[in-house]
Amino acid sequence: MMMKSIILAMTGMLMAASMPEEASASEPGMEIYTRHCNACHPLNQPPTGGPPVLGIALHYHEAFIEREAGVTHMMAFIENPDPRASQLEPAAMTRFGLMPPIKLNKRELKMVAEWFWDQYRQGFKPPGGCR
Repeated sequence: MMMKSIILAMTGMLMAASMPEEASASEPGMEIYTRHCNACHPLNQPPTGGPPVLGIALHYHEAFIEREAGVTHMMAFIENPDPRASQLEPAAMTRFGLMPPIKLNKRELKMVAEWFWDQYRQGFKPPGGCR
């Protein structure tokens, strides 16, 4: 019984150590997204109060090559939305308007921005309406 417990504990530690960094960083980001963003930004289609997450991730990946630059820009935009800094199509601003600022601390901003960035799906094509 003791040996089984040791083996299970070792297996768990090995699995945790081998998880990619993004996966562990994304989980708290998803919780923040669920609490603060999900009401307006659904993961996929159809859009509700704002553009879907997959579309946002697509536009940020088109605008920024480096993850860090995209995440930093997204953090600033979430904290203080400015239509001149939007990475989305101008039609998205017309359709949905400007989002309100979201009051999160820097750590939460970083986690949720990283989560949004990580939702990018290569090959995802918006169905239209904002292009």
